[in-house]
Amino acid sequence: MTTLIRRGRRAEEGQERRADSEDSIKDEEDSADSKEIRLTLMEEVLLLGLKDKEELFDLIGKFGDLSHYKLNIAKTQALPICMPIVVVDLLRRKYSLDWQDTAITYLGTKITADPTQLYQQNFAPLLTDTQTTLQTWKTTYVSWLGRINAVKMLILPRILYKFRALPIPLCTPFFHQLQRILNLFIWNYKRPRLSQKVMQASKRKAGLACPNVLTYYRAIILDQLADWHLPSGTKQWVDMENWIYKQEFGHTGLSHIWTMGRHHRSAMEHLPLSITATLLAWYVARPNRNLTIPLCSLVPLHILAESVQDLNLGHWLDMGITKVGDLYDCDGFLTFSKLQKAYGLLDVQLYTYLRIRHYFQAHQWLGKHRPTRFESKCWTPIYKNKGTSIIYDLLLQHRVDEAPAALVQWQSDLQIPLSVDTWNRLFRQTSKFSKALNHHELTFKIMYRWYMTPDKIQRAFPNSSNLCWRCHSAVGTMLHVWWACPLAQNYWSAIRDYIRQHTGILTPFQPALFLLGLGIPKVDRRAKKWLIQALLASRSLLARYWKQSALPSIHEISKEVERIQLYERVFCFCQQKSF
Repeated sequence: MTTLIRRGRRAEEGQERRADSEDSIKDEEDSADSKEIRLTLMEEVLLLGLKDKEELFDLIGKFGDLSHYKLNIAKTQALPICMPIVVVDLLRRKYSLDWQDTAITYLGTKITADPTQLYQQNFAPLLTDTQTTLQTWKTTYVSWLGRINAVKMLILPRILYKFRALPIPLCTPFFHQLQRILNLFIWNYKRPRLSQKVMQASKRKAGLACPNVLTYYRAIILDQLADWHLPSGTKQWVDMENWIYKQEFGHTGLSHIWTMGRHHRSAMEHLPLSITATLLAWYVARPNRNLTIPLCSLVPLHILAESVQDLNLGHWLDMGITKVGDLYDCDGFLTFSKLQKAYGLLDVQLYTYLRIRHYFQAHQWLGKHRPTRFESKCWTPIYKNKGTSIIYDLLLQHRVDEAPAALVQWQSDLQIPLSVDTWNRLFRQTSKFSKALNHHELTFKIMYRWYMTPDKIQRAFPNSSNLCWRCHSAVGTMLHVWWACPLAQNYWSAIRDYIRQHTGILTPFQPALFLLGLGIPKVDRRAKKWLIQALLASRSLLARYWKQSALPSIHEISKEVERIQLYERVFCFCQQKSF
């Protein structure tokens, strides 16, 4: 990887850079705004927005003599933007480049001369390509969780790359259509049997983490919004967007969005699409208390002057106290002595401090102040954690706080209380003791009452019988088919004896334990692991004998447990972990 150093400046619109040699930069309009820009040449792909072409070819020629860098004319594309036809014709005759009229291709994206065509050139084909790819997989047998993982591993990265490379406003029907394409493949082009809220919940929340493309789009946009709080000079695109915004609205800058009002859509017509997309996403996400709280650490301190009459904060701002978060530490609102020690405030500022403290006390804001994870990301210039994933989880959290309907139904059937935390822990329990996806799928289907019992089938088809197909004497509800049926009772009783024979553990004969894994006896980890694997094998085999009067034998269960343990040994060996 080599580095080419040149001089550049922003044009008045903030959207063009000038590539000139150091001696040729003599523009009187923006000479104070000139700066040295380093262009990193990686994989021989470089995108330049230029006004002076001759100087560039000279510079690249000199650079090539020293570094053996050669410009591939045949593969070099040129796109004239807002140029007179006479000038374009002259350039075409002078330079034998691959001239384009509407768009050029750069790293998988179409860069158009007209920004309004970015959607048509990039995101409309994304819908077609995604649908075509998933249609080719339709005839291949893939399990339910396998289809979900295929979407997450092979399709989602393509979508997220487009969102991040081209952060432009997108219409809601686009997201609905793209989400529908993904959902059709996940459900194998059949009717969905679970709500999207359950499917898209994270695995920590007893969900399957199916991608929500609209939420991912907003998370990516808000992740870039966090960069607006970086110091000047850290990222050039941040400086450009701040400069453009100030030119348009005369505001203090984009980092003060926490106190901004909502701009009308017509007021944003002259802004670049990237700023418009970010502001629109922020207006939607701002009420979400998982992202920001009323007393936000990033609120500029000078805003207090609008609420406290004749409040002079000039000295405070000069000493580096610029945000509300500067007034707090882990114990709460800072004392005046701590502020003096940290920022060097003068004693005469005590009256100003007391006025600020009185205002905060009136609003009950003197206690411990804990910023949200999103605010922490905006506060910290270098945030090590993955921003998009964090924001995506925060945006989804408010959708899954209430108890799932399946949890309420299990509470009614088992006549025991079940909290949301217990529900989530039961789902995670399987992944701790078994790495097989079919066991994760089995646990999910039982917890969310996936299986079509006779009682459920009759509600859809009134002419069918609702009697259990094993005993033919009682209504085949979920609890009856899996537990209360006399044949199922004999089956689980044999499982209980089998567990006692191998571990010496006398397990309570309760459906909550055998069906959901609730109330596992306190034993050592090895015994607990074997017990859970035996229960998984028992449930798995019982599901295979669905709609049959016969039930699995103990010999089959023993073989299934051995198969599970063999799989776990192989997995641990590949991961270089102890079994």
